[in-house]
Amino acid sequence: MAKFGKKISFLILLVCMGKPLIGQVDSLKLETVFNANFSILFDTKDDLGNWYFIDNQHNIKKYKENGKLIATYPNTRYGVATSIDATNPFFTLLFFQPQQKIIILDNTLNEINNFNLQDFDLFDARVACRSNDNNFWVYDAYKYQLLKISQQGKILTESLPIETFLGKSLKPTFLIEKNNKVFIGVENYGLLVFDNFGKYIQSILMPKSKNFKVDSDFLIFMDDNQNYILETTNYITEPLLSPKSTSPFIRYQQFVIFFDNQSFNIQKILN
Repeated sequence: MAKFGKKISFLILLVCMGKPLIGQVDSLKLETVFNANFSILFDTKDDLGNWYFIDNQHNIKKYKENGKLIATYPNTRYGVATSIDATNPFFTLLFFQPQQKIIILDNTLNEINNFNLQDFDLFDARVACRSNDNNFWVYDAYKYQLLKISQQGKILTESLPIETFLGKSLKPTFLIEKNNKVFIGVENYGLLVFDNFGKYIQSILMPKSKNFKVDSDFLIFMDDNQNYILETTNYITEPLLSPKSTSPFIRYQQFVIFFDNQSFNIQKILN
């Protein structure tokens, strides 16, 4: 266990070297991009700047960055999708954790495939995402392992059981592959980083972390009510400035979503 312990690194919130990830400003200048009259159950972006939302009717809606509605996936069969991985807009992955179901959509949100993970002898996958070769990563809570599986259900690679080197079991809420790294997000713990062969690299500890999101080559999350942005190639992390508002909001790198129970408003950061 000692050899893994040396790999665990603590989150450095103040970056001492390198170019800042964002401009250092005291306040945000915002400009409204678009509004929509539905509540958000989940939100994410793809690398082309398109937005994906789950509305209160469980539908998936895709918008261009300027607010034009591109497509809607009318989900009436499986309840609310647990997560959306839209890092490849031509292979959008929906994960339904209670049903252990994965659905794949094309760039117009037409269903092109679906998979029941129980057919692959997976009965307790907690999180799932797309791999960079359009297979799947899942975290198997029964075996405490990160698994990469093919669309035919074959295990392509697997990590050691996480308990063996962390000494504890975890309940992930987030999983994404970026820049040949796989990131597992665990609320009130932080991020576990693996390479794309399933080898554990390190932990980035954040004891009050939550609300993990992917935004291009960055991960965004909250820790102790402060938003942070993490660069996925070198793990440099910086605080993100929050808008001065009493309304609830979701922070992205260049956008802020203000929302309530009936609608939301997306504003672009100008500085």
